[in-house]
Amino acid sequence: MPARGASMALDSDPTRPEAADPKSRPADLAAEFLVAQGAGESPVLERFLARLEDEEERRELLQLIEGATRAARALPRTLAPGSLVASRYRVTEKLGGGGMGEVHAARDEKLERDVAVKVLNPLVADSSEREELFGDEWRILAELNHPGIVAVHDAGDDGGFTYIVMDKVDGTAVSDVVDRAARELATGGSARNGEVLARSIGKPLAPGRRDLIDPHDYARSVARIVLEIARTLEAAHGKGVVHRDLKPANVMLLGGGAPIVLDFGLAGSAGTRKSAESEKLHGSLPYVAPEQARTEKPGMDPRTDVYQLGLILYEMLTLKRAFPGTATGDVLRRIQQGYFERPRKIVRSIPRDLEAICMRALEVEPSRRYASAQALREDLEAWLEGRAPVASRHARWRSFVRTARYTARRHPVP
Repeated sequence: MPARGASMALDSDPTRPEAADPKSRPADLAAEFLVAQGAGESPVLERFLARLEDEEERRELLQLIEGATRAARALPRTLAPGSLVASRYRVTEKLGGGGMGEVHAARDEKLERDVAVKVLNPLVADSSEREELFGDEWRILAELNHPGIVAVHDAGDDGGFTYIVMDKVDGTAVSDVVDRAARELATGGSARNGEVLARSIGKPLAPGRRDLIDPHDYARSVARIVLEIARTLEAAHGKGVVHRDLKPANVMLLGGGAPIVLDFGLAGSAGTRKSAESEKLHGSLPYVAPEQARTEKPGMDPRTDVYQLGLILYEMLTLKRAFPGTATGDVLRRIQQGYFERPRKIVRSIPRDLEAICMRALEVEPSRRYASAQALREDLEAWLEGRAPVASRHARWRSFVRTARYTARRHPVP
C-alpha cells in the first residue's frame, strides 16, 4: 500500500474524456481554457464541455470563450520589435510569455538602459481586471525591495497595452536549467555534479553575487539555490505578500546560481482573497498547491508558497516533474491526493535528509508542511551544515506511527 507521496498508477491518458464535475462552473472552466490557450497550449474544447452536465451551462461556456476571443482580437496581440511603449521603451525582442502575459526586452531611451516590459495577455481579462491585476503586481514589486526579487521601475497603460517595466534579468529560468541538465545527463557522458548546473545556467558569475554552485556536489548546489529562494519568500511573507504562482519558469538563475523571483501577478495578502474574477487565475498546472486546486479556494497563506518551492526542489533534484501529464483532471486529482514518486525512487543518490525536507514541504495538508519559508530555510541550513533537519525527525516519527498502526492491526491486544 503506497504511503502518502508514493506513486500511484492513475490513468493519465490525455485522450480519455473528462468525467462531468458537478462542482465545475462555466466561468471557472472558461478561465482555465483561456489561461491554457494564452500560455501557448492547445486545450481541447470538447474536454472542457464534457466537464459540465447541463446543456445550458455548456452553451454558457461556449459563449464566454467566444466572447473573450472576439474581445482579444480587437486588441493588439503582441508588441513587434521596434514598437515604442509609453513614448520611451523601444522593444527589441520577445523574451517569453505565459497565461498572464508577455515579456519583452526593451531599451529605455530616456535613461539609456536595458529593461524588460511585461504586458498583460488580453485573452485572460477585461479592462477592469487588467487594471486590478497589474496595479497589484507593480505595487507589490515596488514594495518588495529585495535582491532576490526583480525590481520594478514603471507601470501604466498605453494604446491598449497595460505594462510593467522591470529590470532585465540576465539569467536562465529554472525550467530551462532543468531541461538542459536532463538532456546532458541523459547522454551518459557527464557526472551528476554541480558543474552540470553551472553549464545549464550558462552565465558567468553575476557581479556582487555569491557563487552557490559546488562543482563537486549536485545536491548541495540545489539546496543552496532553494535556500536562497526560501530566504526571498521569507522577506515577501514578512511584508504580508504570498506569491501563489511560484514555479520553475518564474525563477531566474544568474551566473553562480543566485535566484531572482519573477511574476507576482497572482500575489496577494496572506490569508485574504482577491476579487472573484482574479481568483479564477489561481496558479499554473502542474505547480498549484492542493488547496489551490479545490473548487472552493480559501485564502492562501505562506504554506502555499512553501509547497510550490517544494515542487521546485523536487524538480531540480530529480530533473522530473512531480506531477507529469496533460490531462487536467488527472493531474489535479494526483495533486489533491499527493500521489507522486519519492525523489530517491528516481535518483538514488539524493541524500535521505534532503529528500525528507522535500517531502515535508510537499505535504498535502498545509498543517503538516513547514509553517513558513523561514522554517524551510532553517532546515536546509541545518542539512548544509551537517545537522539533522527537523524534517528527518518528522519523517522518522511518521514512519514509527505507521508501523505501530500496522502492528496493532495485525496483532490486536486480546
